Amino acid sequence: MAGLATDQTVAYYAAVGVVGAHLVQQIYSLNIDNPTDCAKKFFSNHQVGLICFWESFWERF
Repeated sequence: MAGLATDQTVAYYAAVGVVGAHLVQQIYSLNIDNPTDCAKKFFSNHQVGLICFWESFWERF
């Protein structure tokens, strides 16, 4: 709804889809009893930030 309200482009919706897929993959593959796996998932969230940054950057140019 936020994208519709602010007239976002296809890049916004693509980034939202990729971020959503990344987070769903993390949830379904998480081994809650393995601290190493939990840490790996936590630290891979920088990818979410990169996706959001690049989408924002792409929108401006």
